[in-house]
Amino acid sequence: MLRGMGRRLGRAGWFLAVAALGCTGGQTGEVPLDDSEPQRDYRSHEPDWRHDDDDVLGTPSEMPRAHRVDLSTRSLTPTDADVVRLDGSRLYVAHRATPRLSVFDVSDPTGPKELGRWTLEATPARMHLDQGVLYIVASTYERATNALGGPALRAASVVTALSVSDPARIDRLASKRVLGDLRESRLSGDVLYLVTVEEEACQECSPTPTARVVSLATRDASLEQIDSLQIPFQAGRGLIRTAFGVEHIYLGLAKSASDPAVGQLELVHTADPAGRLQQLGGVPIRGQPDRVRFDEHNGVLRVFSVANRESDDGGQGLHVDSFNLETPSPSRLGGATLDIPWPDGGLRIDGARAYATDGRPGDPIVVIDLRDPAAPRVAAQLDLNGASAHVAPRGERLYTLDYDPTASPDRRLRVSAYDVAAPNEPTLLDRLGLQAVEGPLPAWGGDTGFDVLQEGGLIMVSTANLWREGDRACGTRRTGALHLVDLDGDSLKMRGVIEGLGGVQRIVAQAGYLLGMTDASLQVVDIQDRSAPSVVARVDLGQEAIDVAVVGDTLLRVTSDAALGAAQLDARPLDGPTGTPVATYLDLSEVPSTWDGCDPLGPSLDLSLRRSTSNGVVYVLRLGVIAGEGGGRGLRLLVVGLRDGAPQLLDRIDLEPIPQDGYFTEAVVLEGALLVGRLTRKKGRRRYAYDVFDLAEPSEPRLATRLELPTAISTGWVGNTLAVGDQLLVQHGVEDEGAEEDSEGDASVRLFVDVIDVSDPDEPVVEAPISVPGRLVHASPSGKRLFTMDRVRGSTKPSPTGCPSWTDYESYHPQGGLCTWTSRRFNALEVRDGRARMIDSHMLEDEERRLTHVRVAERRLFYQQVPRMIDRDGLSLEELFFRRDKTTLSVIAVAADGSLTQHGPLDLSGPQEYGTIEAALGTRVVLNHAEGVDVIDTEDPASPMIERNALSKECARPRVQDDAVYCITPEGVEAL
Repeated sequence: MLRGMGRRLGRAGWFLAVAALGCTGGQTGEVPLDDSEPQRDYRSHEPDWRHDDDDVLGTPSEMPRAHRVDLSTRSLTPTDADVVRLDGSRLYVAHRATPRLSVFDVSDPTGPKELGRWTLEATPARMHLDQGVLYIVASTYERATNALGGPALRAASVVTALSVSDPARIDRLASKRVLGDLRESRLSGDVLYLVTVEEEACQECSPTPTARVVSLATRDASLEQIDSLQIPFQAGRGLIRTAFGVEHIYLGLAKSASDPAVGQLELVHTADPAGRLQQLGGVPIRGQPDRVRFDEHNGVLRVFSVANRESDDGGQGLHVDSFNLETPSPSRLGGATLDIPWPDGGLRIDGARAYATDGRPGDPIVVIDLRDPAAPRVAAQLDLNGASAHVAPRGERLYTLDYDPTASPDRRLRVSAYDVAAPNEPTLLDRLGLQAVEGPLPAWGGDTGFDVLQEGGLIMVSTANLWREGDRACGTRRTGALHLVDLDGDSLKMRGVIEGLGGVQRIVAQAGYLLGMTDASLQVVDIQDRSAPSVVARVDLGQEAIDVAVVGDTLLRVTSDAALGAAQLDARPLDGPTGTPVATYLDLSEVPSTWDGCDPLGPSLDLSLRRSTSNGVVYVLRLGVIAGEGGGRGLRLLVVGLRDGAPQLLDRIDLEPIPQDGYFTEAVVLEGALLVGRLTRKKGRRRYAYDVFDLAEPSEPRLATRLELPTAISTGWVGNTLAVGDQLLVQHGVEDEGAEEDSEGDASVRLFVDVIDVSDPDEPVVEAPISVPGRLVHASPSGKRLFTMDRVRGSTKPSPTGCPSWTDYESYHPQGGLCTWTSRRFNALEVRDGRARMIDSHMLEDEERRLTHVRVAERRLFYQQVPRMIDRDGLSLEELFFRRDKTTLSVIAVAADGSLTQHGPLDLSGPQEYGTIEAALGTRVVLNHAEGVDVIDTEDPASPMIERNALSKECARPRVQDDAVYCITPEGVEAL
């Protein structure tokens, strides 16, 4: 089955869950029950019984189970192509999401060819090219030990010198590790300079937070260290700003823990051609150092910082100080405190002028005259009456991008051109409103989202097409757009708009074409006719998948642009090498006209991919928000088939929407039916139902009926859905009203398993509920054997000092003279005539060790434990945490008669000690850790066989299907 994407659903509610594949089976070992009366009225102690235990239980691996997505905890930050370099006809792309280096031949922009690639060992941050050698500076974290002997992470930067003269034979010439997190780098002559900062606390770390300046030799690409400086700064304040000048490196440091406005500018001289460093000493910084900005112009250093006083509008003013860099030691020339707010919206410095904007509606762009270093002054204000202005200074011309306040409610963007040759008298030359655009200004700003190419007479504006107004969370179709504006002298003219590019991160112009790097691909746009631009080529750079499924010999992958909401389904041969170019795409971004087309919690898509039991058909489900009065939630079902290995959209079904206070719960593919769960509320009461689709013709699902669950089920908690053949097992729970609360205020609960028979999709049958102890975690292929986990009470006598506290799980509670706690227990039950009989049970926790992860298969239960953090000696929380031993992995074997036998803990060492159980297959368990994925076969539990599988990248989300593990990494999908 496929592992759920969202683990922390819990209190956020159930948004969407999708079943995985059919059971892999195994030995059922079912034996007839004896004639004794089985217990039929279990009670469980479940303090958080209304919420999921997915943090521990995960998803049982052999059972099709709900795939749940918690949009409230999903990261909405897209990956980006951060390092791009065009050198003649070669384009170098160091992709962060993969991460890898790709070299393209773009001599024919309409058909870029990948000449070579190199897998990087860390996330690239900077790239420098010099005489056929590419220097890639990457950031990573390595294992360390903290002061208490526990595990810690330590930031490091890795410089790799790659020979790229022949891209088909890229070769590593040298590499160098530098401690600390990279802040900046520069290649000058035969020297590569790096600035890193180390703030972590570990035994190998510096005793105090430290900034490092390191020079490395690039002659013969040796990367030998020439010199190094270590500059301490105030703990907890951080290295604030770093900048490179012509002959200096500038570091803004915090120097006082008590006063956040006390900072210091450290100057490092880098004029020595041999790379030797000279620390010139510190210069006090006026104002808050966390906002300091540096700029160097004609031998003068300008330092911009926050003023330590309140300006007229209640905000903080702006200091500008100037220093002479042509003296042996920088001397102050003068400065001024400007009566303007600190430019939170942006500060652009361009030679003798600077431009500051606060980014708030109605605030102007302030023009600062810097021609006299000793007396900087406010020269003028451009009153835009708009909001969120982006500025692009180009000498005596200034170009701005902001919202047009007269175009409400469309909030159209506009581009303006100003003559600023005389800073005190800026003149508006031209202004152009773009086509109606529902969206914010580019968040990344600078030379990517808003770029002015004066030489080519072109202005480019990239937008995301998202609403941010009133209670409308999102806009219509979110494709992303690139707007082209002609710059003819001092006049502006609107030309073409290119939609569907995704989140453009870098744009490079090349002979009438634009090479646009998004977070997933290189796209070539023909702009020879700027009025009719078109995408003429696309190359996949590698994008992390949301979900995968295998149909025959084809791997299907759903990917999305989290920033724009664009999504696609691509197909590639299953046996193709990692990184095989994708040949076929299916756009999944189109939304119904009745939808806003996005989720209210942010610009993300809730997409789930599942395969039916009939070969060649998959179902993609998308959650959306209904537009119009009353709103609501909608669900679209896309039916996709394969034709010659290419995905084809066969059908598109919109389910009846649900009011805003309801949810779609899960979608489950059974042998002959597809069930989509829905929760609604009527007069304050919950109502659960399933839309049942007949899959007699898998490519044309037919809505057969809507099954309303009985009121007795709907009034309580509903969850833990498993698919068994043509039956759906659903669990519900109710509070035991007749039970008394314990000392913690928790009463026992009654949990039941409800069997829904969908062998006839037109007339599904809900059988009588089966009382079980605890939560349902697994079932046999016939459904006659159930496995649950519940909580039981444990107790011990207090010590002379009383009951110790447990800081990481729950506390001891004095009760009846004993110290009590709860622990989880695994149960095997046999079902007959609607009743469940306990066969065997096993405790998974005790007072010394707690449970972390559990995975259940037909014949095995695998579980991990760590020591509880028990405070018996008055230790701090940090000391308790780092006293933990390694994680242990144990096995419980399930015999043919259902009896349970524990084996282990297994002997694991190295990174495996800190691995996480990802899946269970029969007698095998998949253990994921930092250096790969291990498959441990416990056919003989006393002598487990461990198969090591080293991966090029850590496997973030393994998927299990058809007795294989598919490891989703940014590099691609690796099959084990």
